[in-house]
Amino acid sequence: MLWIEVIEWIVYLIWRLTNTYEPLPVRMRPTKLDHLYGQEKAVGKGTFLRAMVEKDTIPSMLFYGPCGTG
Repeated sequence: MLWIEVIEWIVYLIWRLTNTYEPLPVRMRPTKLDHLYGQEKAVGKGTFLRAMVEKDTIPSMLFYGPCGTG
């Protein structure tokens, strides 16, 4: 390989590593509990679930609700 080919290959690899495609739900996924809009009753300040997440001691839980709420 010529040096120019090596440089082009490195540039291509850097481009591939930095321009990966992620679906919209992955890009929009909340990263903090404060980013959850309209869920203050479930994860707001002083709630059981928020305290467990902050302490990193989440027990096994099963959530139940009407169809389409999950």
